[in-house]
Amino acid sequence: MEKQLRAALFEAVKQEFSCIPDADDFNEQDTFSGSFQTEMKRISRLADRNYVSVGRHRIRRAAAMALIAAMLMAVAAGAAAISRPIVQWLSKDNKAEGSLDVSFKVDDPDGLTKQFTYIKPEVPAGYEVIYEDKVEGQQYSIIYQNEEGEEISYLQTGDIEGLGLGLDKETGDLQETKVNGYKGYAYSSNDNNSLIWSNGTYLFHVGGTCSMEVIREMAEKIY
Repeated sequence: MEKQLRAALFEAVKQEFSCIPDADDFNEQDTFSGSFQTEMKRISRLADRNYVSVGRHRIRRAAAMALIAAMLMAVAAGAAAISRPIVQWLSKDNKAEGSLDVSFKVDDPDGLTKQFTYIKPEVPAGYEVIYEDKVEGQQYSIIYQNEEGEEISYLQTGDIEGLGLGLDKETGDLQETKVNGYKGYAYSSNDNNSLIWSNGTYLFHVGGTCSMEVIREMAEKIY
């Protein structure tokens, strides 16, 4: 019985594929018209332009661009999901010392204040760096000087929730201000001007014996 089934199956397969020519019959070369071959080459070029390979897959170029755009949007959305720390200035007048005493409360759900990245400002026009110091994971300070001897000092400090400041109100003019949209204070006294502010991650201070315009121009380039 098994032999009969095999014979019947063999005969059925033989009949099914009897219409396929032998391999030797493919050696003959068919000739196409010149216009037909030109059109085929044009279609082939269009196909190459409209399709790209992504991994093991070949997809339309437009679809590939849409895929890349979607991936970039996903990355951007992930970056946007990281919350910048929110800082609260807790201020109190200290009449005995003639100062405004400041401490900070920071809402930092992603722990960004625990990471310290050194931020080096752009050197102001006409100035050069004469001093630079880094305290690992805590502080970054730079002093700039121009040919007239005017100096600008820059200080970046981390872990601001543990800081306490005493801002002089007695010997100079202390005014609340904003730097790049962040709360801070501007201080002027004789030939000294300074700005102090926080972006929630760091506390910045830029001050010196130059004009407030130079101080602010430098400060507003710090992000």
